[in-house]
Amino acid sequence: FYIRPSFTRFFHFSDDLTFRMEDNYLNRPDILFFNLNFTAISRIGHIQDASAKTESDDPVDALCRLQPEFMQAFLTEDKMDLKTALEALETFKCQISSRVVTHGPKGAVTLKQFQGMKINRELINLIADCNKNGGGKTANFILRASMSLAKVQLMISLAQIKIGSYMKGSFNVRTTWKYYHHILECEDYAKRKCQTSLLRDEVAHNELLFGLGSFHFFTSLVPSSVKWVIKGLSFDPDRERGLEELKQCSEQDVQMAPFASLLRLWMEQFFYEKKAEAEESYQKLISTNNEAPFYHYMGGYIARTSFKIQEAIDRFQLVYNLSSDVPAMQIIAKYEIGWCYYILNDFKQAIKYFEEFLDEHQSKTYKAWCGYQLGYCYAFIAESEKATAVLKKVGDWARDQYSWDAYAARKSKELLKSGGKFADLEWHLNHCYNSLKTGDTEGADECLGEVEREYNALHDDLKAYFHYLQGKKNYIKGKIEESMNHYNNVLALKKKLKKEKYLVPYTHFKMLKIELERHDENEAKVHLKAITKASGYDFDKPLMRRIERIKEQYNLKL
Repeated sequence: FYIRPSFTRFFHFSDDLTFRMEDNYLNRPDILFFNLNFTAISRIGHIQDASAKTESDDPVDALCRLQPEFMQAFLTEDKMDLKTALEALETFKCQISSRVVTHGPKGAVTLKQFQGMKINRELINLIADCNKNGGGKTANFILRASMSLAKVQLMISLAQIKIGSYMKGSFNVRTTWKYYHHILECEDYAKRKCQTSLLRDEVAHNELLFGLGSFHFFTSLVPSSVKWVIKGLSFDPDRERGLEELKQCSEQDVQMAPFASLLRLWMEQFFYEKKAEAEESYQKLISTNNEAPFYHYMGGYIARTSFKIQEAIDRFQLVYNLSSDVPAMQIIAKYEIGWCYYILNDFKQAIKYFEEFLDEHQSKTYKAWCGYQLGYCYAFIAESEKATAVLKKVGDWARDQYSWDAYAARKSKELLKSGGKFADLEWHLNHCYNSLKTGDTEGADECLGEVEREYNALHDDLKAYFHYLQGKKNYIKGKIEESMNHYNNVLALKKKLKKEKYLVPYTHFKMLKIELERHDENEAKVHLKAITKASGYDFDKPLMRRIERIKEQYNLKL
């Protein structure tokens, strides 16, 4: 990890690793880096002397030994393990904060004192002297120590948040940013006033770019209406700057470069929804290393959302094959393959993978949604008893504050009331939804045709769902006017909806995008205003994140 091995060794799991990865990290930007970092750190854990004292270590190496224990606890979400890891991290923080990093006119300077020192020529000279003479076992000791302190501070905050100490955790996130920002200010001062650069150690520079880029980017995702709060807390939300810092980080041949590359790939796919650019980035990454499970995992997502379902299956299968020594990674790959078969309406194949996932996966992450999908699979093939048995468990698996879990629990409860059976028309509508997920408009046409013949027998929620699916199908086919007509029919049913109320704000979002594509900003704002007034519907948080993205992209203001 720290002696810059090749990309292949860095990301290919060829050693004996014994850890559990209990979350779908690529859908969780808050832990993306740490899931990756845990794997890399674990690879060298066996060559580190675990009994060595942190007081005499290079801070980077010292922190390296602590991270596997932390990530084990973080990913499994075991509170006792988290508390144990938190104690170890706090001890390390105290030790590294009290380390003497250099000597000034008034004597020894500890890292904690350095972090609070006023930035002036004297401080820059101290750092420069430390860099010149070593100050420890390595050059740029202050910078390495500061990066390690920032990392451990962030790990402490995440552990605190996981165990429910939200105020402490949030405060420590801010402290982490201040550590990164202090180094940045020192560097800026050195360039402006002293005509020199402090960041001559490429490891420290690379770590700083990743830290700054991540903070600049993710704080910029806060809704514009509350950004003044973020700025008041001394954060600096700046999306373009964050992207540029992560770009620079990814282009350097140092340990954080692969992390930055993968993070940028995640941004293209999930944040900006630039599928073509994401596919291009994926191909570029695998041209460097085709044996990296993480890359192929992202590649599977890119292919699935681009209607290339068989290609997605092949990529997730490659993740499974390359992770033979990481069972948890294989379990996640099984689930993703099952999801692909589910939207292909190949329910028997999907059942096989979903059942294996639920049997082997211990965390609640994705369990509620998978249980809901498995129950629907059984309902699709008319095995109502098995559907009922699975759907009864979904409520227990659902996590608080998770939109997808809440929806899965609600729909499972509804299907249970019908004995685990779909009504004929509902079967066709759900079948159509899957077909549209694969871009199969012919299959969707066939299902919707069956429903249209019995349209008057539908209750209002299913009528709205029918028109919503018709709108999606026609949009995929490029029939924009027909698409808009059906979306308007959904909105006309707004006051009659009892359960599927999310269809209204999501229909407004579809119309918003169409109006922007037609360059009709005034009509777009009508739909934007309607969305901002809506509340209490399924998937509200994901939609609001997309709204913020659209508003910034088109500079929309109400």
